[in-house]
Amino acid sequence: MMLARMAANFYWLGRYAERTENTARLLEYQVTRLVDADADELALGWRVVYRALSQPPPRAPADVDEAEAFLIADAYTLTGGLVEDTTNPRR
Repeated sequence: MMLARMAANFYWLGRYAERTENTARLLEYQVTRLVDADADELALGWRVVYRALSQPPPRAPADVDEAEAFLIADAYTLTGGLVEDTTNPRR
């Protein structure tokens, strides 16, 4: 019985590591696009990233449109919310 429990633990550890690697790859792709893309294209990319990670879109002041709200939020803000936010159920 002990071996089955250890096997299950290793399985889930591998799944979590795989999910973390995929999240990092997604963020890396979006960050590398920051150099060459225009604001609307970047906002669309961030919208896809937030949706793929099941995160709510960033909050912005009322005088800022949606594209600017995604540009204000960066990869550090998103990863900080994913890792440090204790209310995040996927943490």
